[in-house]
Amino acid sequence: MDTLAQDIPEELRDSLALTAPTDSTALDSIPQPELSEKEQRELEKQQEYENDPHRPEYYLKDIPFTEEQMAASNAKLMDGLYNSGIIYKDLMENLPLAERTFLRLMTDFPDFEHLDETYYNMYQLYSRFGYSDEAATYREKLMTEYPENEHAKLIADPNFEFKGRFGKQIEDSIYQETYDAYVAEEYNKVISNADYIAQEYPEGANRARFMFLSAMSRLSLGDESQFLNEMKEIVTKYPQSTVSELAGLYVKGLQNGRLLASGRMNNGSIWERRSYLDGEALEGDTLFSEEKNTNWMFVVAYERDSINENQLLFEMAQYNFSNFTIRNFDIEMEKTEGISLLKVKTFLNYDEAYIYLHRLTNNPEMARKMEGLKMFIISEDNMKKLTRGLSYADYFEFYDEVFDRVGKLQFDDDLLDDPQMEIQDPDDLYEMEREAKDDIYDDNDNFIF
Repeated sequence: MDTLAQDIPEELRDSLALTAPTDSTALDSIPQPELSEKEQRELEKQQEYENDPHRPEYYLKDIPFTEEQMAASNAKLMDGLYNSGIIYKDLMENLPLAERTFLRLMTDFPDFEHLDETYYNMYQLYSRFGYSDEAATYREKLMTEYPENEHAKLIADPNFEFKGRFGKQIEDSIYQETYDAYVAEEYNKVISNADYIAQEYPEGANRARFMFLSAMSRLSLGDESQFLNEMKEIVTKYPQSTVSELAGLYVKGLQNGRLLASGRMNNGSIWERRSYLDGEALEGDTLFSEEKNTNWMFVVAYERDSINENQLLFEMAQYNFSNFTIRNFDIEMEKTEGISLLKVKTFLNYDEAYIYLHRLTNNPEMARKMEGLKMFIISEDNMKKLTRGLSYADYFEFYDEVFDRVGKLQFDDDLLDDPQMEIQDPDDLYEMEREAKDDIYDDNDNFIF
């Protein structure tokens, strides 16, 4: 292939040589002659031209001349051609332009390091065109020259075309069957289906969701190690998946639960003990806050080592996954002296936390499973006060006096299904209405057109 430098007219060669990048290391080792006043002016003028986009020198200065510069330039060109071809093929669906781009890449750069992926893209492109002979050519080239490529192994499957045509419908059907098995607690069937999909449809659209159900099933069967491995794989391999964030939250809740072993507690009933795990005792502000429009959380509290914490985490994770399709809640495990906590957060205000508590406690199955555990909702600010001198008994008494116990729901039960909805304080609504009225009426209550 001819270089760009060879295409430049002879009369421009000398001027281009002045603008070509040089090896600074080599220059440092060569004594540089002192420039005359005229030469200094010419150099400054040349540098000025190189920084002026209206001058030819601005564009000519980056033309490569040395082998190293050409190699760097070609690397950028190869990368640009490859990515452009993918954009033309997959995003713009301009198949003729994608074909020309990939053909140029393979012709001009036969040593391109991702030539195997280029073959696969050409195979896909000609398959879409309906050119079966050309598609078969690149399929054969990929399998022959790069037998270990993951795409080569995929298209070597004799059922590849069938899977390509009907794979989405098949995968969706199996996923629905797997989800139903998960809900029915048929965990071995869930794992078996997920393993089958991993082998037959490794690039399927539901791959991460199958892995998530498999991981949750393994946790329920006591395989904590494999649960963590699969959740980590979801986070690393499928970061854009709808379950990736949820997987990360569950891993953090199980693996990174904070152990607050330092601090001190007074003697007495475990719920009446006053802890000082967060530093000094409260000074002045010794009362719980009645503020509703702040961040709240749902808390399950129990005596340390009194229950199977992995089972509790699983039950809460499954409940959230099955009942809240829009909102993702963070689950945290925390150990204090004598008391362990599972926290579900963050709720935007008291109303959201109240609805979550109401739904859970009115779910017969969850109410049975959580029997004997203390469940309550609390603002983040009040939670901090439980580690600075106030007891759980203090908070329970305060809550019963100020807030409603779980009874008849007083809010819209669909609130938690809208991730953007916020509860407006009545006083705020009145103020907004008054301000809006001020904008359209003058001082004499005349409408402003």
